[in-house]
Amino acid sequence: AGMDPEVVAALPPEMREEVLGAAGAFAPAPSEPPIDPANAEDMDTGSIMATLDPALRAEILLEATPEVLQTLPPDLQAEARTLRDRAAAQQNVEEFMDTGGGGIGAGGGGQGQRHGHGHGEGPPPPQ
Repeated sequence: AGMDPEVVAALPPEMREEVLGAAGAFAPAPSEPPIDPANAEDMDTGSIMATLDPALRAEILLEATPEVLQTLPPDLQAEARTLRDRAAAQQNVEEFMDTGGGGIGAGGGGQGQRHGHGHGEGPPPPQ
């Protein structure tokens, strides 16, 4: 299975250059023409992605459209899902913290602020 030319063409230009540059490492002879999306079907997507810097691969997997992800091998689809889940969780944490949702140490209700009336709240008084 080769790399789908649509996958390569869908990448932002700077990523496309890096992917195609990495794919060039697989070219057996320097006399071959430069690799471009028109002949990208001769490349194995998984092999190309494996040669990329992990940060670049993660960026590509995070930004790829669902249609592009469907063309990737199952292991890369799973990696993309994991990265996207982590990114979404991180975004949720950041949004929660930005809205003051931390809650710890904020406002009243802490121990030592009650004037207890024996309603069973909190620990028993020291004896």
